[in-house]
Amino acid sequence: MNHKRVIIPAICVLLVTTMAVWGCGTSISPSGNVIATLTKAMKESYAVLYFDRGLDYEDRGEHDKAIACYTKAIELNPEDNLFYHFRGYAYEGKGEYDKAIADYSKAIEVDPEFWPTYDNRGRIYYSKGEYDKAIADYTKCIELKPEYVWAYYNRGLAYESKGEYDQAIADYTNAIELSPEFRPPYDARGHAYYSKGEYDKAIADYTKSIELKPENALTYYNRGLAYESKGEYDKAISDFEKVIDIATDPELVEDARKALEAIGK
Repeated sequence: MNHKRVIIPAICVLLVTTMAVWGCGTSISPSGNVIATLTKAMKESYAVLYFDRGLDYEDRGEHDKAIACYTKAIELNPEDNLFYHFRGYAYEGKGEYDKAIADYSKAIEVDPEFWPTYDNRGRIYYSKGEYDKAIADYTKCIELKPEYVWAYYNRGLAYESKGEYDQAIADYTNAIELSPEFRPPYDARGHAYYSKGEYDKAIADYTKSIELKPENALTYYNRGLAYESKGEYDKAISDFEKVIDIATDPELVEDARKALEAIGK
């Protein structure tokens, strides 16, 4: 929905309709239905103006001002799901997750077919550790938008967080099939395979991830752990040394040093 494109036409309709009823020197009086229609249309047009202003504030990271604008838009037109959706997004940006969930839930109530709201609410449920609710939202998102790769990836993370590795692997695989150049599912599937003790499959996924992003130190570290678990210590040492060479995270560098010490290097 492009609100910005409907502002001027809506106002023009109001003006033309008003002129038709009151203008041209006639003594015609508007009926109650006409007044109600005009009032509703005017409120909806002003609501869009507040909404657009809220988007501008949100783009600048001014969450409180954005929320105030979205709230005014909702007061003028409580039947637009996007007003609740984006106010929820602003609350999420502030870390006020319960308020964000409330707004996302209201947006879904107004328009149950708008898939991005399920995706956003699922993300918050996941961050709160409410994995079953996150899975339910991502599942609905996939039902509405089956080609949306992030929904499979995020649902996989939720399944993995519950220890349901086979379901997680299935979702990561779907994500990879939809977008073979999308790197995160390879890392995530590698971790799930590692957790199951399937080290060769984990190594294969980590290797593909490294092909797609050679500077990702964490992937070298994880592949090193898989090699170590297989007893392939030379390859593990090579990966841990690579971590020390390229990592910018001091904690990761320290973990790699400890891994080398544990091997005896």
